[in-house]
Amino acid sequence: MGAVAVFAKTDKIKPFFDVVYNVLLFICKLFLVGTIFVTCWMVAGRYIVFIPSPMWTEEVILTLIAYTTMLSASLALRRSAHIRMIALDPYFHKTVIKALDLIADIAIMYFSYVMIMQGWEFTTNIGAKGFYVSMPNIPLTWRYLPVPLGGIFLVFFNIEVTYNHIKAFFIEEPKPVTENAPEADGDHDSDIVEDSENTTESEITAESEIDTGKEVDAE
Repeated sequence: MGAVAVFAKTDKIKPFFDVVYNVLLFICKLFLVGTIFVTCWMVAGRYIVFIPSPMWTEEVILTLIAYTTMLSASLALRRSAHIRMIALDPYFHKTVIKALDLIADIAIMYFSYVMIMQGWEFTTNIGAKGFYVSMPNIPLTWRYLPVPLGGIFLVFFNIEVTYNHIKAFFIEEPKPVTENAPEADGDHDSDIVEDSENTTESEITAESEIDTGKEVDAE
């Protein structure tokens, strides 16, 4: 069985990653909407008399931001949307770039492991012993929980990213259609040049015929 057939069968699991990605994206959107709503409520309560401003708004905002940030980091990892240095990529061979991508995947996997282990330790130890100042009945476990959760989803999506980088060693990705655009523009420019040359030749021929007719009339 060739590499193409193996990867073709393995690619069938991609819809599962798509479903998890879309669900997690929807959850992050809810957290973001909640952050905006509570923030507007808090600010409005400070300047508008008849709108109450509860004490718990600030801590809730910080918690929602933590969930949004930690969870959305894995979404950006899947889309390769994180900031990266690519200025030197044109000077290296494609194989070197692919190898560096795999090294980065290993580093991300280790970092995710640290997030899970250390984050869970903070969540179960420090978080379980403390409570929100404005909400004394709710433990700080919910504040530290986004760290191990974010690490889990980083590992999950990093598996797919690493798989795609390994796949790139065996299967060349098709070139994007946009790369053909300059060629099309070049053909269009050449057509314009040819038309202009033909027009110039026809004008010269017409002028020569006029000059010849004038000479005949003069004789």
